[in-house]
Amino acid sequence: MQTGGVGPGLAFYSREATHFDLLTAVADLTGVDHANSTGDLIDALKARSDGPWLVVVDALDEASSSSDRREMSKLLTELAALPTLRVAVATRALTPGAGESRYLPGALLPALGVSSPDSPSLVDLDSDQFFEPAAVSDYAAALLEQSGADHPGPAGHGWSHYRSNTSLRDRLASTISARAGRNYLVAAMAADRLSTEPDVVNPDDPAFDPATIPASVSEALDKYLDGLEERHRNRVRGLLTALAYTRGTGIDDQMWLSFASALGYSVSVEDLDGLYDTSAADYLLQITPSDDGAPVTRLFHQALADDLLRRRRHRLGDERALLDVLLPSPDGGWEQASAYARSHAGDHAAACKRLATLLQDPHYLAVADLTRLLPLLPTLPDLREAPIISVLRQIAVEATPLTPLLRMRLLALTAARNGLHELHHHLATACRNGLAPRWGQPLGAPHQTLRGR
Repeated sequence: MQTGGVGPGLAFYSREATHFDLLTAVADLTGVDHANSTGDLIDALKARSDGPWLVVVDALDEASSSSDRREMSKLLTELAALPTLRVAVATRALTPGAGESRYLPGALLPALGVSSPDSPSLVDLDSDQFFEPAAVSDYAAALLEQSGADHPGPAGHGWSHYRSNTSLRDRLASTISARAGRNYLVAAMAADRLSTEPDVVNPDDPAFDPATIPASVSEALDKYLDGLEERHRNRVRGLLTALAYTRGTGIDDQMWLSFASALGYSVSVEDLDGLYDTSAADYLLQITPSDDGAPVTRLFHQALADDLLRRRRHRLGDERALLDVLLPSPDGGWEQASAYARSHAGDHAAACKRLATLLQDPHYLAVADLTRLLPLLPTLPDLREAPIISVLRQIAVEATPLTPLLRMRLLALTAARNGLHELHHHLATACRNGLAPRWGQPLGAPHQTLRGR
């Protein structure tokens, strides 16, 4: 991205991203090689006089884990202190607990150097200074009449009446805005639904009840689902719930159907196509190309995922069912597993307390995304987990770019050099192709190498 007066720049979306993802992106932007830590990168940039570079980070609150969010905040704060960097961060103000101040230690804003509402670094878009009520109303009005839609419909339904009666449209849009407050997502879901209903809603009608207009994401989602035909309602709920459990950038259609089925919903490709074809899909779904070019889907906003997951009574069992979907078949193996399984099986395993079992599978470790796996590892592992966790922490940086076979050999060699004989035998046995390490010069007690400062 090239920016006027400053550049080149980086636009980084933090949703489900790791600290390593951000570190790598900034290193690529600035041309820094071998930046394995915040310290490495900062030290390299301090010696530079070129730039300045612009780094814009969105959705920091939706990073992959709390530890990633903490490390990303540290990196961004140190980058902002350099004369060759300009940093802007968009985030929700997470707090340690409900009702606590956003400026207390432990909240997200202080980690970014913002300790009070008067901080010169803070631009609070929730404040009256930056909020324009008319903008929400105008947005709702455009959706009510399906403005700009290539194929508005259904024919003769609400949207056509709101187009011809702009006074009615604007009064209803004002009502939607008043109910939604400052939440554009709620306004969009409410207006879109009303535009497709056969009956016109008149807020001046004595029988009109304002409570029929949603005032929260939860209400908007309920009203959307309630407006579906009964035979479709449960299936759409199942598809959306499956996406609520999804990590990263999303899942392909086949895995989406498998996830929904694992959660107990009977769904088909026809149900997927029906959901994709609705206008509400613009506010429910986010579709992006994966690394191999195939589209993957996840929920449009984290608030939708939060609400759908709150409704699930047995989330531990749900995560176990989803992990079973990701585990490879006996005749397939981890090398044939999907990119999503390699990246996020650990997330699902940790959520259902089966990470320890997954870590005992050397073939999984040979292909796992270690930058996502390491933050999931327990700080104080039990005796069964401790040996493999110590090995993973010690060689993760070197192991990440290796092929599965070379990574397996490095794991086995490191176990041997640390005197972890049982683990070494387990890993060496898994090196079925070519050479397997038989022994290694001792390195002393198992340890983790700390890079940078």
